[in-house]
Amino acid sequence: MATTDLHMQVLPHNYQTGTTTNKRGFARTATLIRQARREVTNSILVDNGDFLCGTGGKFEAGAAFEACHPMISIMNHLGYDAATPGNHDFDHGLQYLTQATSKAAFPFVSANALIRRGQAPANDMHLFSRFTILERRVTDLLGGRHMLRIGVTGFLPPNSIAQYETDTHQIQTRDILEAARAVIPQMKAAGADIIIALAHTGIGREVHFDNMENAAVPLARMKGIDAIIAGHQHQVFPGPNWPESKMIDAKNGAVHGKPVVSSGFWGSHLGLIDLDLVFDNQAWRVKRHKCETRPIFDPDGQADNSPDVEPDQTVVRIMQPTHKRILNQIIKPVGRIARPLNSFFALAAPSRAVQEIQRAQFWFAKRHLADYYNPALPVLSSACPFKSGGYGGAKNFTDIAAGTITMRAILDLYPFPNQIALLPISGANLREWLERSASVFNAAMPGTGSRDLITAETPAYIFETVLGVEYRIDLSQEARYNQIGQITAPDNWRIKGLSYAGKPVAPDQVFTLITTNYRVGGGGYYPQSCLKGRLKVPVVELQKLLPAYFNAHPNLDPALDPHWQFASVPGARMRFRSSPRALKHLDDLTGQPITPGSIDEDEFQHFGLCL
Repeated sequence: MATTDLHMQVLPHNYQTGTTTNKRGFARTATLIRQARREVTNSILVDNGDFLCGTGGKFEAGAAFEACHPMISIMNHLGYDAATPGNHDFDHGLQYLTQATSKAAFPFVSANALIRRGQAPANDMHLFSRFTILERRVTDLLGGRHMLRIGVTGFLPPNSIAQYETDTHQIQTRDILEAARAVIPQMKAAGADIIIALAHTGIGREVHFDNMENAAVPLARMKGIDAIIAGHQHQVFPGPNWPESKMIDAKNGAVHGKPVVSSGFWGSHLGLIDLDLVFDNQAWRVKRHKCETRPIFDPDGQADNSPDVEPDQTVVRIMQPTHKRILNQIIKPVGRIARPLNSFFALAAPSRAVQEIQRAQFWFAKRHLADYYNPALPVLSSACPFKSGGYGGAKNFTDIAAGTITMRAILDLYPFPNQIALLPISGANLREWLERSASVFNAAMPGTGSRDLITAETPAYIFETVLGVEYRIDLSQEARYNQIGQITAPDNWRIKGLSYAGKPVAPDQVFTLITTNYRVGGGGYYPQSCLKGRLKVPVVELQKLLPAYFNAHPNLDPALDPHWQFASVPGARMRFRSSPRALKHLDDLTGQPITPGSIDEDEFQHFGLCL
């Protein structure tokens, strides 16, 4: 039994909107766990990471929880056997994570989260144990009892841990396959009969490359691993939305013939892998396997949209004090805005919501960081939309009404506790930064009919816009960068007319770029040439910076700066999906001819974009 990407979503409550939902909540997943456990004689329960940190900031559990973090209390109550951290479990810093996990009644394992990286895996110093051996008395089909030694190891996506400053060190990582090649023989030598990989990584490309983020496919090819719990992508596997291939059996939940399960996100599903074991030649081996995911809510199951699964009341009781604390915190007002902020069109046109993040970064840098960078250099501000539909669904958009802005709105605008970061950047590297950003879009081909502006699997948070310069994005050619930040079309340049203060940006011109530690730490595969020379500045989270900005501008009228737009491509037409609520905000658009279309079965509103 496996969970993944819970993100502190315990109760069926959306803290960003103040509404309840039947589609999320670990309290309901807990009920599925109890039901599944009663079905079999032998079982273990594991978590695949990103369990600790969600959208509530540090007041999720209080900045300093006295006894035990509520997520750990719940997992102890449910009898977890092992877990691995995901990249977002480091969001509130190392001390927060280690303090929380120290109260766990089960082991945390990770083979590639490192305190210090050595020249080879054998020389690494690990944050958690590389693996654990669970010794369990199991019952066979004839009632016989056996000692089974279940080896469990864990992996997280390398370079995805935001580079949070600590008093002692920063967490480092190692490539997943490199770490696996080192740890699997050690687990076998320690007596593991079977090996389970808690791989907080997605089902991505088939061919491995160094520091691959979504490495479940090449990992499944590795000899010695018997089953994989995948995650990180917030996807459900097995499931119908996967392309079939020789390596991936999306119907039965197998990759390279090995069982793999990924159980969605926010408690949406419980992942199950059944292993039939036989004792053969003095060793246990997997004879057969079966994989499934069980949802807490089936939209086709109840005509009145009533819950399919009731919450576990003990889990609800454990979470109640934290729930009340969050509700009290997020209703606190921090300012007022005269216009709404939303991300409905953030992938197709300049967005007020993104620009207020950028202006807040400008304001903070000028007010508090002026001693840390060269004031003679022009300052630019880079930011991205976080909530832009995608796998999060048609309701996954920032939507903040005009009027009083509260901490709830801050979480809606900026869901992650990223920290501000400053980079010196040349004009040439600024162009590469924007080229990487523009790679999220498909090419626009004249005369071929309407094409998708962005593919569903491309995360919106890769799309950075930079306030302070003006430019156009030309989609008439394929992108310079691929999805993993590699230059695949070196002669292609989508960024046109890049200018600062009305003059073309020179390749050797130097700027100070305001961004985040997530981006500087490698998040989104931005070019390494752009990420060098990070300036040493105080540690400040955007979720704290933004309330201070709105408080300092109590009657803000957010402007819309049309500093970027798509270049004209005659005869080309694109399409994109947004929320039906976007129809009320068509007057926010500047310059881009966008027209509404139909609503699809997933409740997305379609729009056409004429280039």
